[in-house]
Amino acid sequence: MSRDTTRWRETDGRYWSVLKTEPRKERYVQCQLRDLGIDTYFPLLKNFRKYMRKCQPQIEPFFPGYLFVYIDREPDLFHLRQVRGLNYVVSFDGQPARLEPGIVEEFRRREDGKGYICIRLVKREIPLHAPVRIVEGPFAGHRGLFVRYLESSQRICVLMDILKPQTLLELPLGSIAAELSDGVPQHVASALWH
Repeated sequence: MSRDTTRWRETDGRYWSVLKTEPRKERYVQCQLRDLGIDTYFPLLKNFRKYMRKCQPQIEPFFPGYLFVYIDREPDLFHLRQVRGLNYVVSFDGQPARLEPGIVEEFRRREDGKGYICIRLVKREIPLHAPVRIVEGPFAGHRGLFVRYLESSQRICVLMDILKPQTLLELPLGSIAAELSDGVPQHVASALWH
């Protein structure tokens, strides 16, 4: 399948639509559609998940259970009935949903040729010794003081009163929330996709 985005403009009655697949059958449906000569797009996401207390990179579907398909209303919809693992074509008022032009091209552009879209955590600026709350992990619910971001990208150093004298802990960035003046915690990192 070509990556030339000019190929996928709404011409000759063809447009991008969305299919709902059975759970974890997106690739299976995609292969069947490719065999039928129908163009598809299955956006993937590189995300970081906790596994055994470590953040591990993981490639997963951006929209689990959904697949974008470039179809023609009549002939292609007929062929979709033959596809195993496909639940239905996402429709509104009995008509297949049409994606706005450029949506699929924008997803592909954000892949940067890697085959997936990368999600990374963006650090918020926190003043030295600002109060923070731990929201995940074995110290969840405890409070401490922000000391510094660590060079190893996704970790933070927090000063805590769990032992005497005070103890410095290195914790994953996603497990910390800054305490705002109104007492409501706000996560130190937010996701940004590019």
